[in-house]
Amino acid sequence: MYLNFILHHIILIFFFFEFFFFYNFFFGFFFFFYKLFFFFFFFFFFVVHFFVFFFFFILFSILFFYNIFFIFFFVFISLYFFFVFLLFFLFFFFFFFFFYF
Repeated sequence: MYLNFILHHIILIFFFFEFFFFYNFFFGFFFFFYKLFFFFFFFFFFVVHFFVFFFFFILFSILFFYNIFFIFFFVFISLYFFFVFLLFFLFFFFFFFFFYF
């Protein structure tokens, strides 16, 4: 169940990145407001997913498993996704705001 949930989000993220790159590379400056929208959407997307992974899975593991392994496992997963999303966010910030804008 957890692996399915995580893979589902990974697939959605990659598809969204592909859509984001397509519109920026092929339409360029004409979609200036689209870029601003996607930039702030990515920011809130990363923040919300960090809290979902961190708090929901820790709460779920405490309430249903009572197992310290699951708590540490989901802490690691949530922090990993948070830093990966943060790196993508910083990449998009520097790349699009200093190269395209």
